[in-house]
Amino acid sequence: FDSFASSGVAINTVGWQGDLNGNNSASVQFQIAVTSSPNGPWDYKGPDGTSGSYYNTSGPGAVISVNQQYNNNYRYFRYKIFLSSTQPSGPRIDEINISWSP
Repeated sequence: FDSFASSGVAINTVGWQGDLNGNNSASVQFQIAVTSSPNGPWDYKGPDGTSGSYYNTSGPGAVISVNQQYNNNYRYFRYKIFLSSTQPSGPRIDEINISWSP
């Protein structure tokens, strides 16, 4: 996403709407990548600033605060979603909600 703010923005929260399909073992996780260039580099990170950590959600409608230490004052941002399940019917994502501010 291009925020069109040359001085960058703060990524505040991330969440999703959808359904776990009755699967209590299902999980939805996120990583965020930010940069000042539309061409990257795009380094996806979780809350501790590493590629090995993830923002974990408790379910649809849950809002997770994003660690601004690693996601502040950049013009461009992307996200990755990681879905997992131990059953055939995994989570369904209908909408992603990202809150950001100048």
